[in-house]
Amino acid sequence: MKLPKALVVYLQTGPPPIIWKYNCGGCMFYIDPEECSIVDSAGPPHEGFICPDAWCIIWFPLGDTAPFSWIGE
Repeated sequence: MKLPKALVVYLQTGPPPIIWKYNCGGCMFYIDPEECSIVDSAGPPHEGFICPDAWCIIWFPLGDTAPFSWIGE
């Protein structure tokens, strides 16, 4: 069972990359194209898909990347 967008505070567009570099496309749960392994794509906004530029509270980095490591780059 996948989690609904509303429960994970799914935002169709995350904060600007200068402030926040995390988005669905860079999350370990994102499945290209436009799907997520744990968030249901049904429901607004944009019913039926997960945008790679979106964000939610269960975002987790790919591979060995530590959270917030991009700040030091």
